[in-house]
Amino acid sequence: MPERHLTDDPTISDVDDVWRRIHPDHVVPDPKREEGYKPSSAAFAQEQLSVNLARDTTVERTLEGYEDHSLVALTAGLARQHGQVVVRDSLPENDAHVLVVGQKSKPICRALSNGSQWIVLKRPEEP
Repeated sequence: MPERHLTDDPTISDVDDVWRRIHPDHVVPDPKREEGYKPSSAAFAQEQLSVNLARDTTVERTLEGYEDHSLVALTAGLARQHGQVVVRDSLPENDAHVLVVGQKSKPICRALSNGSQWIVLKRPEEP
């Protein structure tokens, strides 16, 4: 499949939050964080990272069908600081869908993980 050229969306500002669902396997201990956990950098490794634009959705809609997942916020600006482009990718069932596109080296994945904030944290010991 040919790769489509994706252009950064200027209607998504650097201060806009994007929300990323975090699979339970990607919630890892981190004694440096107040919550005691952080999202694994592996949760940010996809070249076309699927996120939701926070201002266009709700926590409930974002987690619908993924009730066992956690949710983090990061800013579009943080992604752009690391060479990523932020692109609207509305889906029929999700008009808040956005992609964070670009090669993501381990240091970039770590930066995205470290720069994220928990919105919903499902600790590994919680059901």
